Amino acid sequence: MMERLKTMAILALLAALAGSIALAATGGEAEVRITARQLANGRVEFGLQQRVDGEWGERILPSSRYFPANVGHNRWLNSTPMTVSVAATNDAANDLTGEPIIFSNLNWTSAEVQNQIVSFIVNNGYGYPVDLIDGDTVSLWQGLINGYTHVTMEIWPAQQQWIDDLEDDSVIVLLGDSLDENWEGWVIPQYIKDENPGLVSVTDIPDYAELFVTADSRGRARFTSCIAGWSCAQVNEKKFDSYGLRDSLYIVDPGSGAALFASLEASYDRGDPWLGYIWGPTKPTETLDLYRLEEPEWTAGCWRSSKACAYPASAVRIAVAAELLDRAPDVVEFLRAWDFKAREYIGTDIWLSDNNETPEAAALYYLRTYRDVWTAFVPDDVAAKVDAALADAG
Repeated sequence: MMERLKTMAILALLAALAGSIALAATGGEAEVRITARQLANGRVEFGLQQRVDGEWGERILPSSRYFPANVGHNRWLNSTPMTVSVAATNDAANDLTGEPIIFSNLNWTSAEVQNQIVSFIVNNGYGYPVDLIDGDTVSLWQGLINGYTHVTMEIWPAQQQWIDDLEDDSVIVLLGDSLDENWEGWVIPQYIKDENPGLVSVTDIPDYAELFVTADSRGRARFTSCIAGWSCAQVNEKKFDSYGLRDSLYIVDPGSGAALFASLEASYDRGDPWLGYIWGPTKPTETLDLYRLEEPEWTAGCWRSSKACAYPASAVRIAVAAELLDRAPDVVEFLRAWDFKAREYIGTDIWLSDNNETPEAAALYYLRTYRDVWTAFVPDDVAAKVDAALADAG
């Protein structure tokens, strides 16, 4: 493990020296070093430190700074560019790095891609250092209200009712919507519905459970649910009890959003039955013909109690720590204007999946492909700086 980390750190240094870090001298030499760490998911994160007055300063973290765990051999990878000024004092170093704007890096694709896009713009266009903290909806909500993170690009009110219960706008401010045309529900492939016209509602599942039995499902219908740590997992657990489905279902936690999608797509490609939770817009919901099982109409009373009703349609919101309004008003203005449409996201998601790429690479694809979209949200000088960073990113 240590040998692999050392190897990856050397690769990070080579990538940096290959042109991703620019050193702007102002009358002297600057001593810098590459710093790297291996994360639990296998990726390696790297940054830069500058020595000032004999002490190593804060880590300077480019928005694209992760090497994927499955990177191929002999493949050069670059971070996003950084400009480091020669500093003579600790005060100068603090001015250089500043306090980063920290994004809640929620662990599903649309949130990961949005974070990479927006943090790239904030870092390279507006000049703020940025950082991303990985986590799930529950842990990162606590991070936001406790000030450990500053921006959450996707708050799904249907799952995260606490956003409606928060009355103190000195802690968190909602800025607007970040993803349109969203929905959640339980689905089966349309070809299964066509073969079984009586399978209409979630309450019909016990009568058709045998369709979804697999070798490992202990004679019950295999149901691929939400990921542990996501609020929808708690919602589904409540639904299983309220609909009386515990004895009919063998509930599977896929472990990640990518694994959930892969399970559905693999079953669909084989023409096999599949039953489970999904949300949209996503690549599977846009490219596969799916049938959403009916549920009773949503009401506020139902959702606050049994949850024996449909997921509500609700706008995905952007939330920021209130301190950001004074600390980075230009970023707040940008986030108020930000609009992540399904058309652009699905195009980016399909590119990411088809090319087996990372969210960091997908962000660069989005910024280059949909320049006419995102430049409408920022001033011209910010767009020019982002364009320059994209050129340097290769």
